[in-house]
Amino acid sequence: MKKTSISKVTSALANIIEVISFAIAGFIAISLIALAIMISKGQLTTHTFSNVFTNVQLQYQGGQALFKDGQFNIPGLFVFGIMMIIFAILSGSIFHNIYRIFALDSGSPFSPENIKRVRTIGFLAITLPIAKIIITVIGMLFGVSAFIDISASEFLFGLVALSLSQYFAYGAELEKDVEGLL
Repeated sequence: MKKTSISKVTSALANIIEVISFAIAGFIAISLIALAIMISKGQLTTHTFSNVFTNVQLQYQGGQALFKDGQFNIPGLFVFGIMMIIFAILSGSIFHNIYRIFALDSGSPFSPENIKRVRTIGFLAITLPIAKIIITVIGMLFGVSAFIDISASEFLFGLVALSLSQYFAYGAELEKDVEGLL
C-alpha cells in the first residue's frame, strides 16, 4: 500500500506521542520510588508536603488527588501516581499500535498483524475507562478523593476499534478470495 502524506504525519505523531507517554510513565515511576524511599527514611512528611502544596489540586486525565483534612494525603499521592502511570502506559500502547499500522511500507492494510493491532487498540481503549473505575475504588479504600471523569465516548471509541478489526478481518478474507480467483 502506498504511503500518503496523511499516513506519514499520523505515523510520526503517533510515534512521538508513544515515546512521550512511555517517558512520562517511567519518570513518574522513578519519582514515586524516590518519594517512597525518602518517606521511609523520614526525610519527607505529611507536614512537608502540606507546606509545599498548600491548596493545590493535582490533575491528570480528569483525576484529582486532594488534600484531606487540611493535610496533604500521601497515600493519595501514590494512588494518583499509579493512576498516571497506568494511563500513560495504556495511551502509549494505543499510539504504538497506531504507529505500527500507519508505518506500513508496502503490502495490504488487511494483514493479520494490522487486524490484531486494531483489535488491541479497541481492547486498550476499553481498558482505560475501566481502569479509571478501579482506581477510583482503590483510592476510596485509601481515603483519597479521586473524581474521575468517564464518558460514554471512551467506551464507544473502543467498541468502534473492535468493530473496525472485524471489517479488517472481512477485508482480509475478500482479498484472499480475490487472489484465489487470479
